[in-house]
Amino acid sequence: MEEIVNQNIQVYNVPTDPISAGVPVHFHLSSVGCNELLETKAGGGIGPSDYYGGGINIGLPAAPGLFEIPVTIYCPGLYVEKAVDKTEALEGDELTCVITVTNSADVTVTEALMVDYIPANTTYVTGSVSGGAVYVEDGAPAVVYEGEVGAHKSKTFSFKVTLDEPTPDGTMIVNSASVDNGWTTERESNEVTTLVKAAILVNSQKLVSSPIVEPGGVVTFTILVKNTASATATVVATDTLPAELEFETGSETMLSGPGTVTYDAGKNAVIYQGTLGAMYDNIARFRFAAKLKDTAPRGTVITNKVYIADGKGTIVTKSASFTVAKLYYYLPLMYKNSP
Repeated sequence: MEEIVNQNIQVYNVPTDPISAGVPVHFHLSSVGCNELLETKAGGGIGPSDYYGGGINIGLPAAPGLFEIPVTIYCPGLYVEKAVDKTEALEGDELTCVITVTNSADVTVTEALMVDYIPANTTYVTGSVSGGAVYVEDGAPAVVYEGEVGAHKSKTFSFKVTLDEPTPDGTMIVNSASVDNGWTTERESNEVTTLVKAAILVNSQKLVSSPIVEPGGVVTFTILVKNTASATATVVATDTLPAELEFETGSETMLSGPGTVTYDAGKNAVIYQGTLGAMYDNIARFRFAAKLKDTAPRGTVITNKVYIADGKGTIVTKSASFTVAKLYYYLPLMYKNSP
């Protein structure tokens, strides 16, 4: 609390009436370097309850016009601080936000208003708000407190949010709160931030053993699943074979890295499942083979896709293509005898 004591402040009263008890007078706090009024005191025991319409009731007789009077000013009164329990978090993680509103003045603030808007890329956890605040969805979702804060007292509120899935790796969750005492300038809290860590699978690859395959021939696909983020990824990669291909029984093979690969006959799909660590322990390789049906139309381009899911709502698609060999006819080369 900043206290400015016994400043001579220029005030004025209604020009047609002398100042007397119960008549409001007005002054400019900027003259003493304070832009807000929380409490004023003057002769006759005048206190904060005498604040009225931009002025106070000094209760001192005086002639109409401008004059100076010594007063003690206390400003400002309400402060707000914000905290969050995690500076880094994964998609789907829960964050706990704490707001502390402090009244540093000698009087109770009866019309305090604290507002904390739910930050982008998060969702409020139903029923998590505490401390007397409430969650409202009228307009932008927010946690709100309306009520009093006692003199030299603090009130603490908390609520929880979950990080949305998916949220891109490197997203910064930024949040702050504000407080208003009903008749002075609104104050903002400090900003708190949380860095989102998420899997990045876009650098995964799919390869095919040959660009041209004869009907009845066998083609091999190799899939590299790669996580290049700072967060662990629980991956499911599903490779459903196109109608022109028949899976070669027993060909599914893990080449390196964590996880397992299996063939699901019901789905006609090769499925990889595994947990890829962050950055350096982050690659799994597997392969399988399939036979191109004899009935595959020659000259057709066959595209095989694998869908790589990170378990958080992000799916990366990788594909590999080959062409069914065309059939060429050659005429015999004939020589004509010279005469």
